[in-house]
Amino acid sequence: MTELVNKSMKVSIADDIRISPSRPVLRIKFTNACFYLAVVLGFVLLGAINYQSNSAYLIVALVISTAVMSIIHAWKNIRALGVIAGQAFPAFAGEPLRANATITAGGFPTVALVCDIPDIAEDDGVTIAHLGALQSQLVTLVLPGKQRGLHHLRRLRVASLYPMGLVFVQAEFIIDWQFIVYPAPLISGNLASDAGDGQGEGQRLGSTGDFHGHHLYQPGESQRRVDWRAVARGRPILVKEFVSGPLQDCWIDYDRFPGVPLEQRLSLMCGQIISFEHTGQRYGLRLPGILIEPNHGETHYHTCLKQLALWTSPQPLGNP
Repeated sequence: MTELVNKSMKVSIADDIRISPSRPVLRIKFTNACFYLAVVLGFVLLGAINYQSNSAYLIVALVISTAVMSIIHAWKNIRALGVIAGQAFPAFAGEPLRANATITAGGFPTVALVCDIPDIAEDDGVTIAHLGALQSQLVTLVLPGKQRGLHHLRRLRVASLYPMGLVFVQAEFIIDWQFIVYPAPLISGNLASDAGDGQGEGQRLGSTGDFHGHHLYQPGESQRRVDWRAVARGRPILVKEFVSGPLQDCWIDYDRFPGVPLEQRLSLMCGQIISFEHTGQRYGLRLPGILIEPNHGETHYHTCLKQLALWTSPQPLGNP
């Protein structure tokens, strides 16, 4: 199951979104280091005036000119950058979101860049130590997980404190990343009883045969069928199920979980999709107003998960 979940992260929900490196919004902010330097220079200047020291005047002039040149270089370091937004990978609820972006330098090298998303304060960003003239680098941003559904991020920030840390220069690019977040998968107690029409016909569950899936461990069951690898990865204690006989089509039905809260119901259906896809079982999906015929494979897998991610329970009509 873990291999299948990891495999799903390699598929984008949409084609690459390519954005020409248009002029970004540039901002300069003075840092605390610049303030402290100004205070020190003020005292040095007072001493130079009081003692009429040419050396002190020279030091003040050199430091001020160096600070001004550092601000110019900081601006030059970031102003010619371009960004091409790439894939936004699907994820399950609670898992980190991942997205690719290509950072392109202008006609001169840039150094000490940090890429992040300004809308998400928890993100520490990705560091680019050096980027040669007219060169590009692919970065992968890891963002905090979100709830089930479709989410948008529309800004990417590239910032730098180069060369002296006196100013914080940042460039904000307008992008349009769409993240689809699938429900957090849950494994039901018995897939065979929840799978719907035709799942158990002509089959027998036992300790031998084709691997069929997992169910939660019940006291008294044989520990020889416990999936200890899954336990070592931090998952609940799951027992392997094997089936003899041909596997038949099954249905994952929204109405087979009466009384279960919406999010938990979708999570159980998500867990069934993962388990059946992992075993090569053909499965279909039934949601109110939506019917997906039985099939299997990566495209079918993501189509079903996407329907669960975007599903909203119909609201009953109120009395006039």
